[in-house]
Amino acid sequence: MKKINIIFTQGSTPKPPKGGLNSHLTPTLSKGEGEDFVFVFKPLLGVWGLVIVLLLNSCKEVGPVVPWGKNGNATFTTYIESPVQQAQSKNALIEEVTGVSCVNCPAGHIILDTLINQNNKRVIGVTYHLGAAMVPILEDAPPGTLQNMTSTDAQSIASYFSFPGSVPAGAVDRISHAITQPYGSPGLWDIPQNWSGYVSTQLAETTPVNLNLSAIYNRSGSTRQISIAVGLHYTATQSDTDKLSIFLTEDSIVTAQLLANGADDTFYVHDHIMRAAVTNALGDIIAVPSFVAGRVDSLTYTYTIPAASAIWNPAHMNVVAFVHKYQNGRSDILQSQIVQLSPH
Repeated sequence: MKKINIIFTQGSTPKPPKGGLNSHLTPTLSKGEGEDFVFVFKPLLGVWGLVIVLLLNSCKEVGPVVPWGKNGNATFTTYIESPVQQAQSKNALIEEVTGVSCVNCPAGHIILDTLINQNNKRVIGVTYHLGAAMVPILEDAPPGTLQNMTSTDAQSIASYFSFPGSVPAGAVDRISHAITQPYGSPGLWDIPQNWSGYVSTQLAETTPVNLNLSAIYNRSGSTRQISIAVGLHYTATQSDTDKLSIFLTEDSIVTAQLLANGADDTFYVHDHIMRAAVTNALGDIIAVPSFVAGRVDSLTYTYTIPAASAIWNPAHMNVVAFVHKYQNGRSDILQSQIVQLSPH
């Protein structure tokens, strides 16, 4: 195996991307199973520096470093591997819309948890609270509310996918289907009682892209920074472009919830709550020359938990990542994964 070190120093240093990169950004993408390189990017002594260490085996091409995410806080590289990986088992993602003053919503929470547990964790849940402005009455804070779980990113997603305004509701892998009641028109959303059938269909599908995911939380000092590494390994050729979405979710949030009998449970435990999108809310476009079998896209993101969100508990947080379509009338999710934050 041949090792090549390429170091850009002042005078040959590439111009930084428009908008710049955070001065503290030092993501490292290390070699993983089936991967043939180590990629490191960091600023050098106030000068934009780039160190690329390539361990060339079956690698045929390496793409550029580009700023991704909401604040230009990510790196990206791409190449072709051989042989092509065997496809992973397909997972299913359920995006649930709920409300703290919705007396029917706890039943939806139970159905979501049941599907997760019955399918050996191959079902992933993300729960959206849209706030009283989007879901009047059903999101009004009941007595004993300790925190607001509304997410502006969740609002953006619900608006884009024409959420009908009735909760509980959910979308399974963003597959559009013929809906009868209560919505009366084709779309992504359906009632919890129908999720199981959609899940069974999706779990039987073959994914054209393997998704490997890891996440580390830096608990030293007061940085509250999360580092995320994503590896996408295409096992089949795609005819159009994909997007990558990465969300932060939190479990074990204790705050008030109205129950089916009208009682106010001030010790209700909320799980799968979407806190924020690390990517753009509707995903980051994966810009590569072609989506052929053997294409590998490796990305690292960093996200700093805002000071205003000090109530978030990283010990109970997860990272959810998924690859999905967004063109030609499609929105379906090709593969999804979830990992719990690991302290560092």
